[in-house]
Amino acid sequence: MTSNLRLVVTKKFRQRAGDTGILQILCCIDELDNVIPADPNQFPSGLIWISKGYDNNIEHEFSDDEPFLLDFFEKIDREIYETSSHSNTAEHWSLGKHAKKLDSEKLLPVIKSELPDKSTGLLKYVRHSVPSKQFYIENDSFIYGPFTATPTDEEVYLTPSQCLPLALNTNFVAKISLEAISKTNTYITIQDKIDFPLEAFISSNKDLATTVGKNIEQVDYINDSQLITYFSKYEFGSSTAKLSRKSAEQLKQAISQEAKKKFKLNDNERLNRITALLKDYLESEDIGKDIIDSWLSASEGKAFLTKLINESPEKFESQTSALKTQKNQFEDEISSLKIEKAELEKDITQTRNRVEQEKDRAKQEIEKIHQQTQEQLEIERKKKMADLEQEISDKEDVLQTLKIQIDSQSKKLKDISKINELDKEKDYLERRKNELQAAVNEQEKLLKSPDIAREVVKQDTILGLLQGRDFSRQNENITYTPPIFHDKSIDKGESLIQYFVERFDDGGRSFSFEEMANLLVTIQQSFMVVLKGLPGAGKTSTAIRLAQALYLDRDSSTFDNFLNIPVSRGWVSGRDFVGFYNALKGNYQPAKTGLFQFLTQGNMQGAEHALRLVLLDEANLSPIEHYMSDFLGLFDNEGRGRPIDTGNTNTQKRFLNVPQNLRFIATINNDATTEMLSPRLCDRVPIISMDLQDNQSIRSATASEINGSVQYDQLDKHFGKKLSDDNYEDTPAKIQQLINIFEDTNRELGQNIRVSKRKVNAMQSYSKRANEYMDETAAADFAVSQYMLPSITGFGPDFKKRIEKILEQSKRSGLNRTTDILNTILVTGDAHVGSFSYF
Repeated sequence: MTSNLRLVVTKKFRQRAGDTGILQILCCIDELDNVIPADPNQFPSGLIWISKGYDNNIEHEFSDDEPFLLDFFEKIDREIYETSSHSNTAEHWSLGKHAKKLDSEKLLPVIKSELPDKSTGLLKYVRHSVPSKQFYIENDSFIYGPFTATPTDEEVYLTPSQCLPLALNTNFVAKISLEAISKTNTYITIQDKIDFPLEAFISSNKDLATTVGKNIEQVDYINDSQLITYFSKYEFGSSTAKLSRKSAEQLKQAISQEAKKKFKLNDNERLNRITALLKDYLESEDIGKDIIDSWLSASEGKAFLTKLINESPEKFESQTSALKTQKNQFEDEISSLKIEKAELEKDITQTRNRVEQEKDRAKQEIEKIHQQTQEQLEIERKKKMADLEQEISDKEDVLQTLKIQIDSQSKKLKDISKINELDKEKDYLERRKNELQAAVNEQEKLLKSPDIAREVVKQDTILGLLQGRDFSRQNENITYTPPIFHDKSIDKGESLIQYFVERFDDGGRSFSFEEMANLLVTIQQSFMVVLKGLPGAGKTSTAIRLAQALYLDRDSSTFDNFLNIPVSRGWVSGRDFVGFYNALKGNYQPAKTGLFQFLTQGNMQGAEHALRLVLLDEANLSPIEHYMSDFLGLFDNEGRGRPIDTGNTNTQKRFLNVPQNLRFIATINNDATTEMLSPRLCDRVPIISMDLQDNQSIRSATASEINGSVQYDQLDKHFGKKLSDDNYEDTPAKIQQLINIFEDTNRELGQNIRVSKRKVNAMQSYSKRANEYMDETAAADFAVSQYMLPSITGFGPDFKKRIEKILEQSKRSGLNRTTDILNTILVTGDAHVGSFSYF
C-alpha cells in the first residue's frame, strides 16, 4: 500500500471494456481518522483506476455523487499502464472489493443555498438533489446547520437535526462564521477540477465542536406548525384541531397573561412569532370576505343587491352598460347557433329516413334466406333421427345380452366373497380364543403368585395418576443462583454494542453495529420482542447467543437467568404456559415449561440486578395472546407493575409478581402450521425481520472487555427509555410523513391503517435513544419497519395504491429496510390475488 491513507472517492465513469472504471478523489482520511485534503503532488490527476470489481462492488452499491471509502490503493507500474486498454491519466489503481460505506457522521455535505423559510421549513434549492443525511447550508459567509431533509412529491422541507457534540437545543441550528473554520481541516473544500456537485464538507460534528468550541450562536428554526404545538403543550387556548377566530383570540390572550403571571419566557423570539402569526390570522381580510360572499349568495343578499340597483342605478351604470353589450352579443351568438341547430336537425332527419329504408330491405333479404335454410335443416334432421333410432335399437339388443352375462358372473362372485369372509371370521375367532386362554392363564398365575400385593400397589398408583393425584413433593424448594457480574462500570453504550458485534462474529449470523444497537434498544424498551424470518435466518440462535454473551446461560440444568421454552401446538390458556391451581389437591401445579419457577426466582434476593431472559421458540405454533393472556396487560408501561393472579386460596401465595428486569424474545415462522399474530398483539410488540441483513457497519467503536454479566441498570442506562423533564416530543419528520399516508382517509387508497398512540409513543422513545448510536434516517427506518409495517393488511387494487404511495415516500426518505419489506409485500400480494399483508 502506498501509505496509511484511506481515500474518500466518488464514481466518475464506468469503462466499456471489462469490469473496470474510474473514481475521482475528494479528500483523504489519515491513520488518526482525521479528514485531510488530498495532496495534489501525490495525486496530480485526482483519479483512481479500478482494475477489477467495478460493476458489483461499486456501480451497483453506490449512487452517483455518493462519497465512499477506498481503503487500499497502489502506484501504477508504468509499463503495465501503457499497455492497458484504458486511456486515462490516473497514477494509482485499486480493486472494487476495497470500496466501503462511509461513516454517516463523517463528511457532512455543505450546500450553497438560501436558508429555508423559517415558518414552513421549505427549501428553495434547485441545483441538484438534497443530501439524505445531515448537512449544512452556506449563506452570506456563515455556515448553518445541521439540517435533515424530508422530500415530498414536488418540494423539500428541512428540520433542524439533533447534534449532541454541538449541544444544540431542540429545533435550533448552529450559526458559524465561515472565516472561523475555512482555514482548518474541519472545512474540506473540493478542488475546482473535480466534477462534483458539492463544493465543501464538514469533516464531522465532533471536529466542528472542537474547532469552534461550544460557545456558538444558536438560531431558532422551529416552524409555525411546531410553534403552535410548542405553545399548546402548556395547554394555552383551545384543544380543537383547527383554531377558530374566537379560540385563536383566547390563545393570544392566554399567551400574554401566562408570559406575565406564570412563566417569564426567555424565548422572546418564539413569543413574538406566535403573537404575529395569530395577529395575521385574526386581521386577514379573507375571513370577512368568505362571510360576505356567503351572504350575497343567499336570497336575502340577492334581494338587497336588487333593491340597491333599483334605488341607485347611477352607481352601477358603468357595469350595467357593459353587461347589456355583452348580453346583445350573446343573443346574436344564440340566434346563429339556433339556425345551425335547425339545419343539423334537418340533415339528421333525412339520414334517419334513409337508414330506416335500408333496414327494411335488409330485413326482407334475411327473411328469405331464413325460410330456405329452415326447410333444408328440417329434411336433414328427419334423416338423422331415423339413422339414430335404428342405431339405438341395435345397441339395446347388445346391451341386453351383456346384462344377462353380468348377472350370471355377479352371482358367482358373491358366492366366492361369502366363502372368503367366512374363512377370515374363522381365523379371527381362533386368534381370539387363544388370546382369552392366555389371559386366563396369566390371571391364574398372578392369583397364585406371592407378589400379588406389590402388583396391587402398583396398579393403585397408576390408577391414582390417571385420576389426578400428585405423588410428587408438595412443597418444591426453589433456589436462585445469581450470575457473576462484570467488575467495572460501562461508561459508553457504543463500546458495549461493539462487544456484542464482535462476539456474534465468532459464528452464526453476524450483526452490523446498527443492527446490534437496534436489537439491544428494542429488547430493553419492550416487554417482548418478536424475531420473524425464514428457517435458518438465525432467530433462535440470536437469542441464545445473546444470553451467552451476557453470561446468563449457565452450563447446568438450572436456568436461573435464561429460560428456553419450546412452544407446543395446542396451548390454549395460561395453565399450559405457567400452571394452574388445583382445588381438588389444594396446591398450585406448575406447567412443565418451568416458567412458574423462573418467575418465582425473579422475586428472590439478588435477582433484580441481572437481565432475566425468556426465549419462546416457535411462539406462534399456538395463539400467543391465548397462552400469554395473563401477561398482555404488562406489555404497556402503565401495566408493568400488575401481578399475576394464580388463583391460590392462600392469600400469601395468590399473586405472583413479574419483575421489571424480565424480557421475552419470541421467534415465529409463517406457514400453514402456525397461527397468525393478532392486530392486538402487533400493536404491542416490535417485530424484527431477520431476513434483512446489513452487509457492513457504517459505524464502529472500541469494544469493552466484558468478564461477566452486565447489570440490568447499566443496560437500562444505555439502551432503555430516556428520562426527561420535558415529556413533550415531536415525532421525527420522516416517520410522521408515513403516518399521514397510513391514516389518510382518501377512498381512492382503500382502507386506511390506524397508527395507535401506543405505537407513536414507542417510536418516539426508540428514536430518542437510537439516535445516539446511528443517524436519524437509520433510526426512523428501524422504527417504521418494526412498529408500523406489521399493521399492513388489506385487499384490492385501491389498497395496493396506498402501499405504493408508502413505498414511494420511503424511497424519498432513504428508508432502505422499509423499502425492501414493502417491495416484498407488493410482490407477494400480487401472487395472492390482491391480498396484501406483512405476514
